[in-house]
Formats: sequence, structure tokens, C-alpha cells
Amino acid sequence: MQRVCQRIAIGVSLVLMMLGGPSTGRALAQNITSHLTGTVKDAQGAVLPGVTVTATSPALIGSQTAVTETNGAYRFPSLPPGTYTVSFVLPGFQTFTRSNIVLAINETLTVDAELQLASVKENVTVTAEAPVVDTQSTAVGSTMNTQKLITVPTSTDLWGALARSPGVRMEGFDVGGSHKSEQSSYEAFGVRRQSRIVTEGVDTTEGTGGTGFYQDYYSQNEISTSAAGQDVSMNTPGAAVISTIKSGGNTFKGLYNLSYEPGSFVGNNVDEATSARGFTGLPNHLFWEGHVDLGGPIKRDKLWFFAAYNHFRIDEAISGIPPSQALYQGIYNNYTTKETWKASSKDTVIGYYQYGGLKTPNRGLSALTRPDASVLQESYSWMYTG
Repeated sequence: MQRVCQRIAIGVSLVLMMLGGPSTGRALAQNITSHLTGTVKDAQGAVLPGVTVTATSPALIGSQTAVTETNGAYRFPSLPPGTYTVSFVLPGFQTFTRSNIVLAINETLTVDAELQLASVKENVTVTAEAPVVDTQSTAVGSTMNTQKLITVPTSTDLWGALARSPGVRMEGFDVGGSHKSEQSSYEAFGVRRQSRIVTEGVDTTEGTGGTGFYQDYYSQNEISTSAAGQDVSMNTPGAAVISTIKSGGNTFKGLYNLSYEPGSFVGNNVDEATSARGFTGLPNHLFWEGHVDLGGPIKRDKLWFFAAYNHFRIDEAISGIPPSQALYQGIYNNYTTKETWKASSKDTVIGYYQYGGLKTPNRGLSALTRPDASVLQESYSWMYTG
């Protein structure tokens, strides 16, 4: 039995607009991009080579172009997640356009096209066709974009995102932010405590079941979690958590979030028999988190920035230790920045850096470890890629 926190969290989220120690950063070749593929045919079903296929998206800050091969097939092997418009152009045929194609992390979508001979009408635009489904990936999981990450109440960390993935069973449940400063144990289809945590292509996995970095949850642009069926870039079984960081664009956009939870919000369901054995639960005495970020242009259509700061603190009682004597405390500060430079029509340069500081005054505090025997933990981590 545990004390139950009635999370009436005073959360003030002003969304101006959603932005669509030792170093832990190991720049391994991890796949965080997505793919578009398909075949182009004419009205009689014959394949069409030489068709110019153009994919346009705010995520690209421009467009990418491919040309169909002799079998009519085309492929975009490396696209950032986002919403795309794809056009198909071949002299003598009507231009065909598909819009609102939503591409998630590590997703492969097949978008075929049928071109009609040119006539009075030169262009065909499809905007209400059935949603495109990834028929090539075998992964079992889910993808959460910025809107879902912000609006769905969780512990606001990567483990909270993992808890929402099909096939994952958490061994501990966050109640009112109680697990925010912990890496919750879990199993994915019977495989316990094995995962890969990859952000912006940087593998931050510590050992086989944890991450060496407490990331800023609100800086994530998209998080993809899967419990099984990952591709070959994941070199262990178990769960995979892959995420990307927000980027700036030609419009200034930002997010401000404040969450506060005092001890008076915490309820108690510890019965008399359990209490008689000395168990008092692990209730929060204080939880508060503040986040602010901003992204926008340094030079329109050329250079953009994103920057964020996050501060989090939790004070939690430890069963067997009177709160007046000592509390478990976690204090976190996190700084994130990402810059994007459109060097040319074909080249984009991206730099990402994240720094985190953790301070835990009573690390190891328990009924068997008194306050004077606990330790002060101070650790600093950073990761970066380009």
C-alpha cells in the first residue's frame, strides 16, 4: 500500500505555438530519420521512369527531390519527421500532388501516384485521401508529437513516455510526479531492463537498461517508443526510445510551462495494519517544475535557433525517516540549444547541445541508511551532435 497523491497539479501551460560529470553523448550511427517510397504509373498501369518527385515540408526548411527509376520506383531515404506535400511532375502528364502526409520518426510510408495525360486541366491535387499507413515497419510501439507530449499528463520524463507504449509493463507507476527523478524499471514482452535511448542520433544508454542523462522533456519535438520489432540500428532486444529536439523556424515560437504541487495535495491510503508496521509511504512534500523555450529565425530562410531552460525539484518523504528529520531531494537544471543553417539548396547543417546538472543532497536515504550516512550527489552531463 502506498500513499496516493491526488495530482491536482497547478499547471499553467501557455503554448504560444508548439515547435513543430562525464559526457554521456556517444555519437553512434543511430537512425532517427524517416523514409518515403513509392511507384508512379500512368492510367493504364504502366510504370513511369523519369518522374520528378518533390517532397516539401517545414521540417525540411525547403524540399528534397528524387527521380523515378526504370521500374517507376522512387525513394527518399532520409527525411526528418514532419508533415509533407509530395508532387509528381513529368512532361506530357498532369502534375499530381499529395498533401498532409504525416511522417513520424523511423517510419516508412509508401505513397504511390497515378499520372493522367495532360489535358485542359494540368494539375491534380489530392488532400482528402485515406491516411497513409506504414506497412514496412515491424515495430510495436507509439509515436508522440509535441502536442501529445504537452497535453497528456505524465511524469514528464522519457520513462513516462515509455509507459505509454504498447507491450511495455512498468514495475512502478508515477503518481503525481513521484517517479520524475527515477528511472522506473520495466519489461517489454518479457525482456527486462534492456533499452536503447537515442536523442538526435546520440546514444545515451547507460549499461543496458538506463540512460545517463536526465533530459528536458518539454524540449522534445517527437518521441518514438517501441517494445519489439526494431530495426538493425538497435543492437539489443527490449524497448527503444528515440526522440528529436525542437528546431527554430521563420516564425518565433515558444512554450512556457509551470507545474506546482505542495504536500497538502497528497492523500493517504495507508491502512492501520500497514501503518502499525512502520510504513508511512513515499509521499511528495514538494514538486515543482518550470520550463521556458523559444525558437525562431536568426536570418530568415537561412539560419534558425532553438533554446530552452528547465528547472525541476522534488522533495519526497522516505518511509521510516520522519520528514522533519530528512527528505529525499532531487534538484535539476537543464539547458538545451539547437541551431540550423541552410548552407545551400541541398545542404543543411544542424548543431545540437544539451547540458544537465543534478544535485541530490540525501542520496541513498532509507530506513536502514540514516541521514548522516547518506551522501551528497552532484553530477553534470552533456551531449551534443552535429
